[in-house]
Amino acid sequence: MSTFDKGRQWKAAVTLLNAMEASSIVDESDKELSLPLPNTYTYSLVISACARCGKGDLALSILDQMERNVSNNETTVEPNNWVYNAAIAACSESNHQSRSK
Repeated sequence: MSTFDKGRQWKAAVTLLNAMEASSIVDESDKELSLPLPNTYTYSLVISACARCGKGDLALSILDQMERNVSNNETTVEPNNWVYNAAIAACSESNHQSRSK
C-alpha cells in the first residue's frame, strides 16, 4: 500500500482497500485465500494517495466510510492522527478548506 501512496497510484490503492474490505465478508471456508483486513495504517495510506493525486472528495468519502463503519460497529479500526492528517492534506490539495478546519 505504501508503494501505491508514494507512486501516486490512487486507483490501485482504492481497489486494494475495497478488496481488503470485501475479504471480511468471505465465509470461513475461503479464509486461506482472503486478504488481511484493512487497519488504520491502510486507510491513512489510501487517503494519502488520493490526496497526492488531488482526489480530495474520494479521500473524504473514505474517511466518512471509515467513521460510519466504526459507528455501526462493523469494525474496530478507528481513525487516528495519521488518518486525520492525510484527510487534512486531501482538503488542502483540493481546496476543501472548510472541511479541514
